[in-house]
Amino acid sequence: MAIAIPSYLNSAMMALMAWGVISLGESSDKTLVGGKAHALSSLIRAGFNVPKGFVVPAPSPPENLDFEDEVLKAFDNLKAPWVAVRSSAASEDGVSAAWAGQLDTFLNVDRKHLLESIQKCQHSAHSERAKAYAEQKNLRSGGVAVLVQQMVQSTVSG
Repeated sequence: MAIAIPSYLNSAMMALMAWGVISLGESSDKTLVGGKAHALSSLIRAGFNVPKGFVVPAPSPPENLDFEDEVLKAFDNLKAPWVAVRSSAASEDGVSAAWAGQLDTFLNVDRKHLLESIQKCQHSAHSERAKAYAEQKNLRSGGVAVLVQQMVQSTVSG
C-alpha cells in the first residue's frame, strides 16, 4: 500500500535532497520560498522590473552542504555592493493577517555581513514579537525563507 505524502512535505523533502539557493525569478514553490519571494517571482515572470535576487529556502540546509559558499557565490553573481536581506514566510500576508513589521529586515548589507544578516533574519521568526503576533492571530510561526535582493538606492520614496 502506497502512502500519500502531502504536497507541502514532498516539496520540503525535495528541497532538502537538492538544497540550494533559488534564483528569485525561479522561486515558484511558496512552501519553500515564502509569500514575498513567491509574489516577486510572479511579477518577474509577468515582465515587471524587480531588483535581482535569490532566496535561501525555508528548510534548513543539510549539514553536509557548504551553505556559506553557495550563498556567497549567489551574492557575487548579483554584482551588487549592497543587498537587502528580507524575510519571506510561507504564512505571511494572508487574508486575516499581515506579517509586515513582525520579522527583521536588513538594508545595505555588504558581503562581509551577509551570512550574519541571513541568520538574524531567520531567527527573527522565533522572536518574542513574532511569537506574540502569531499567538494573537492564531497563526503558526516557524521557519522563514530569506530573500536577498540587490539594494536599490532611491532618491524619492513614498
